[in-house]
Amino acid sequence: MDNPFKNTKVGDIVQMGSYPQNVIYDQPIEWQVIEWQVLAIENNRMLIISRYGLEERLFGYNFSNSWENSDIRKWLNNDFYNKTFTEQEKKFIKPSNLSDVGTTDNIFLLSKEEAKIYFVDDNARRYKATEYAIRNDEWKNNNGRWGLRSPYPNYSDYIYIVSNSGDLGWDVVYDYDMVIRPALWINL
Repeated sequence: MDNPFKNTKVGDIVQMGSYPQNVIYDQPIEWQVIEWQVLAIENNRMLIISRYGLEERLFGYNFSNSWENSDIRKWLNNDFYNKTFTEQEKKFIKPSNLSDVGTTDNIFLLSKEEAKIYFVDDNARRYKATEYAIRNDEWKNNNGRWGLRSPYPNYSDYIYIVSNSGDLGWDVVYDYDMVIRPALWINL
């Protein structure tokens, strides 16, 4: 199979994988193609992040801000990875050495530093969540907070997040209203 990402540029939107995004009450959940924003291209690989917040998840049930032992890391690299991508698509996903947290993962959350590097300002970090992601939170507007993998210093149960205004903040790992924007590297 030819690489569909070969002529992609930073800022482009690419499609890969599928995940529930719309909610139509009294109808079965339908999986739609995921749109990904291209954040970087380097060394024959491309960093992408979901254009929309796909799921509301806890970082961890164990009250720890350790990415290595987090529930979100396990979910992203097992359930999400296996249900979202076809076997053909998985061939393009490059396992990533996340040196800031000491893990190698197929799917991950951005770090605090990456959120600052790859988005030019607070406004660029703002996003919309899918209907599926906010289905249980009717009070939430469509531009909420999204989680990062970086632990917040001096507090073992806090992580960095991107707030609904796009600036960097922090929250407890067991907060339910953190929307997930998965990220991954793709081989070109």
